Amino acid sequence: MPLLIQFFKDRGLNVADLVALSGAHTFGVAHCSLFEDRFKAGFGPNPPIDPKFATILKDKCANDFEHERVNSTFYPIVVQL
Repeated sequence: MPLLIQFFKDRGLNVADLVALSGAHTFGVAHCSLFEDRFKAGFGPNPPIDPKFATILKDKCANDFEHERVNSTFYPIVVQL
């Protein structure tokens, strides 16, 4: 975390900016890990969604590594700032 704080400081930003911008990164975004279980064999989408859209989501989730970048351990650290 000190490196991240320094990175922001070097650009004229402070810890409040770090927290605000880090939180804004995921605001309004649904990561695949939150709903991909709806597409596993035997479950299907529930409630029903458009099959074409479901296919797009399946393809997106198959290639989504976003959940590995910002995970549940990141924000508790930011909150401590």
